[in-house]
Amino acid sequence: MEANKTSEALYGYSQEEFMNLKQMDLTAEPEVSALSVRQTVEDKFVHVPMRLHRNKNGAIFPVEIAASVFTYKDRQLICATVRDITARMDAEAEFT
Repeated sequence: MEANKTSEALYGYSQEEFMNLKQMDLTAEPEVSALSVRQTVEDKFVHVPMRLHRNKNGAIFPVEIAASVFTYKDRQLICATVRDITARMDAEAEFT
């Protein structure tokens, strides 16, 4: 339904392009992501500490996801907050 300006910058898609994408178009791990989507629908909320996503140019990067289900105009929708955790993972790697 909507993607904010930060999502546009992170993934490289325009608002119009986002409207034609499915969640599976953004993931680099479709099978695992499909399970997370099902879990979100069943549990009404899910926190995924690390998943790999792909931007418009094909670059793969790690993200953290918090998603919940809500109803809008008699449709069940998932609202997700996706955070690029590349810098955090790089910093953690320095300490190991």
